[in-house]
Formats: sequence, structure tokens, C-alpha cells
Amino acid sequence: MLAVFSVMTVSAQETSCKNSCEFVPSWFVNVQGGVQMPYTPGKRSKLLSPAFSLNVGRNVNRYFSARLGIEGAYSRYKDLYEADSYHRFTYATGSFDGMLNLTNVFCKQNHPLNFYVLGGVGLNWSGAQTTNSSRFSPNLRLGA
Repeated sequence: MLAVFSVMTVSAQETSCKNSCEFVPSWFVNVQGGVQMPYTPGKRSKLLSPAFSLNVGRNVNRYFSARLGIEGAYSRYKDLYEADSYHRFTYATGSFDGMLNLTNVFCKQNHPLNFYVLGGVGLNWSGAQTTNSSRFSPNLRLGA
């Protein structure tokens, strides 16, 4: 059930067909929602928190797409110095991703489902109290 509710995607791709289908560049929007659990000490049920994402991108050609996105919500962590104390903080991440459509790389026909690999860079902002001077940190993204 978690998988069903974790990702909702709205995507549009226009094609014009005569004797064969030609690719026409198009825009897309991804809306994602899910649950995260940081890999930190503490009771797992108290560490669960929501995560949301909004991405806007463009299918540049049949194989490559690019997107800009923002994600965030809040996260939790356990205070290591207090027995049963958990803290909550807000965070946001802006990112730029390049996406490779592996289905189109290996298959020349249109398919209802596509498999993408992606890589990107971004910048995190955290509302958590830290001992260093910056609340910003870079990130690298790899995924499928």
C-alpha cells in the first residue's frame, strides 16, 4: 500500500504519427509523496515523517530528459543526550536531474512504461540546530 501512495506522476508526451511515430519534445510534471525514516538511533516508529516533491521537466529527445525539482517537509531525530526526546525540523532540497530513458535506448517502439536512470545535483537547506555555521549542504542524486 505504501508503494501505491508513495509516487504519483502526471506526464504528457505528444507524438505525431504518419507511417511511423516521431518523437516530439514535451514538458512533464511529477508530484511525489511518501514516508522517510532517517538512519539514526531511536525507535523507528517515532522517526517516520512525510516527504513531498514537485518536479517540472522536459523530454529533450527520445532518450534524454531534464528536470528541476523541490522536495521537503520535516524530519525527526532522537536526542542522544536525553532518554526519550525526539526533535523535529523542516528541510527543503532543490535539485537538477538528468534522466536517461533506458527503455527507448534498447527498444525502438513506444511502450506504456519506461525505465529511467537519473543523476543530478542539488542544494539542501535544514532547519535543524547545528554546531556548524551553515544550514546549507550540497547533494548528489543517483537513482532509477
